[in-house]
Amino acid sequence: MNPKQRLEKACDKLFADIVKLRAKGRCQLIGCTLAGVHAHHIARRGGNVRWFIDNGIYLCVFHHDHDYESDMNREIIKAIGISKFKELEAMSWIIRQWKQADLKILKSDLTEILNYYKAKEGL
Repeated sequence: MNPKQRLEKACDKLFADIVKLRAKGRCQLIGCTLAGVHAHHIARRGGNVRWFIDNGIYLCVFHHDHDYESDMNREIIKAIGISKFKELEAMSWIIRQWKQADLKILKSDLTEILNYYKAKEGL
């Protein structure tokens, strides 16, 4: 794994940790805390929204099912609203090539956001 890939992986982990803390470890659709609850990208992961925190939602194993993506998206739309969903979808089509220097700054920003949520939860 090269340095850029390590930074991407670190940013992915920070993104997931932030989404989890923000949701207080509960599925944001039904509020459960099943063992399989994890971060999901609302709009596709690529380009401009991969690490955009508003593009993350914490889902239980029951709701995080890409085999039934249209059903999953319908439930997400109920939770966040159609306008937010469409905004994220539109943003996801903007292609962004992340350079290593950009990723270092992003990692620092995500770390700050994570620390904010940790402090908010008293962790």
